[in-house]
Amino acid sequence: MVGYGVIATRAGLALEERLRQLADGMERVLRRFRPSHCAMETMFFKGAGARSVILAAQSRGALLAVLGRKGIRVTEFTPATVKLALTGSGRASKTQLSYMIRAILKLDGRVPEHAADALAAAWCLARRLPGR
Repeated sequence: MVGYGVIATRAGLALEERLRQLADGMERVLRRFRPSHCAMETMFFKGAGARSVILAAQSRGALLAVLGRKGIRVTEFTPATVKLALTGSGRASKTQLSYMIRAILKLDGRVPEHAADALAAAWCLARRLPGR
């Protein structure tokens, strides 16, 4: 691991501005770390409203557009696949997933939930790449 964090946008802004901030944040991450691959969880919504699903899909689209423009290969994992790989159970809780990724990567302290999810997906990808 070389770093982690969360790209946050400001609530209350117009959707197009929030998507621009998200895309700009991804551009900064790519410039800083220069990855050749990206891991991303597939979308899964249990009991979410249509608006939440649409907003998540739009955000995902903004990120995929940036990654595609930069020629970065994206590998997708289901949330259950990531949980199974890290904890041994595809039904593990967010707390269990966070605990395991912190233990595997030897991280002290709290890791934001979204960052822990991203680190877990990246760890799954790293295990599959040749010469990992």
